[in-house]
Amino acid sequence: MSSGLSNRTWDNTSQNAGDPSPLLPISECLPWIVLLITETLVIVVLNAITMTVFMTQRQMKRRGTYILVRNLTICDFLVGAISGALQVDRIGESCDCWEFKADLKLWTFLLKFAFTHVFSFASLANLVAISVERVHATYRPSSHVFMNRRAYYIAVAIIWLVAITREALQIALLQGERLKKNIFISNITLYMVYYLISLLIVCVSYLSIFLKVRFGPRVNPMNHAVIIRERRLSAILFAVSVASLITLLPVSLFICLQWLYDDFNSLGKSVIFHTKMIVVTFFVANSLVNPVIYAMRMRGFRAGVANLFCATRAKANSADIPLPKL
Repeated sequence: MSSGLSNRTWDNTSQNAGDPSPLLPISECLPWIVLLITETLVIVVLNAITMTVFMTQRQMKRRGTYILVRNLTICDFLVGAISGALQVDRIGESCDCWEFKADLKLWTFLLKFAFTHVFSFASLANLVAISVERVHATYRPSSHVFMNRRAYYIAVAIIWLVAITREALQIALLQGERLKKNIFISNITLYMVYYLISLLIVCVSYLSIFLKVRFGPRVNPMNHAVIIRERRLSAILFAVSVASLITLLPVSLFICLQWLYDDFNSLGKSVIFHTKMIVVTFFVANSLVNPVIYAMRMRGFRAGVANLFCATRAKANSADIPLPKL
């Protein structure tokens, strides 16, 4: 495949690479475009507030676990700011909504395709790292308290390395001549296997935590406050992991449907398009649920949000005070 793509080649490649089916009426695409724009804006705003709270609250800045939680929030913010915008762009192209069409080169297309997914997969890898970290906090609470923060930064680097490596492998597959077969291989190996391995690690980790809490020895009174605090945080992060895995599940079901149902393409362009849009909406919503769970389950987070808005309001009120006459 050459390094430059004509418009026709680009359209065919986009369709094969999993974009919604082209040549649909704008009336079918417009509601999904509005929905996704709204969803991504909410994701950006909520995760921006979440980042501010996690970076300003003294208690959350001190604890190493929140390095991983902050990185998860950054991933979710980038999903809304970058990946969501690219998803909207792909939907608009499928219905010929945009007046301006750039003659994209292959590498531009591949990079757009990679940035559409890389932050969501970094978020999933982050959930895996958090689940493993929670196991260590449960089974080795004393040593966990004094864990070097460098270990958390190494974990963050590994998270991004895993996500970027996955996208690099996907780009390598999409450059092959047998594009349709490579798309299938990419979906089965680079998404399904990635998702299932992540699901397995998260489930085993939190199951081991449950067994430890339910059937383990009684809490040492000397460490009672620390252990109870860690268990509460583990419960909150477990809820975050479950919600995220559920929002990513429709993509796996959609891939399985394409794989197992031979007459999938005979369902019609409109049916396939709307099914894909439901899947995309859930996929992007993976980055929406976390701030909601923090607000529902984390008392310190709610206090941080209240302090943030109270401080902002106080500054606004002080700015409105008239200066005394000299």
